[in-house]
Amino acid sequence: DALPISTPLPARARSEVRPLLQICLDSWTQGYHSRFTMAAAGTKGTIKPYASFNAAADVQKLRSAMKGAGTDEDAVIDVIANRTLAQRQELKIAYKSTVGKDLEDDLKSELTGKFEQVIVGLITPLTQYDTQELKKAIKGAGTDRKST
Repeated sequence: DALPISTPLPARARSEVRPLLQICLDSWTQGYHSRFTMAAAGTKGTIKPYASFNAAADVQKLRSAMKGAGTDEDAVIDVIANRTLAQRQELKIAYKSTVGKDLEDDLKSELTGKFEQVIVGLITPLTQYDTQELKKAIKGAGTDRKST
């Protein structure tokens, strides 16, 4: 027997509910919400720093994976998906200085479809990635509400 939303609560119920709402609000504003605030980029998440990270070795592994006909997608996944965002950014710099090309451009030329989108997304700095995704979501005549 739920009351319609527009039906006001009786005075006694309001006086009982108000303290409970205040407790909820107080607990949220006094630290409970801090568990949900964003951590510094690269400090939380499921991907931990790769213990034996070696940017030069990763560059060689990626070059080998993309050399010749076809691409060793498993090798690309092994390197890109098992490094933190900070390590992937370091890898991009090492790739540019070693190979003389942009890692993102090489990956785009070797990969296709959703796989390409995921791998390129993983090597894109956080702020840039978020900005690109927001821009795509609101691009055009209407807003894609499912994406926002």
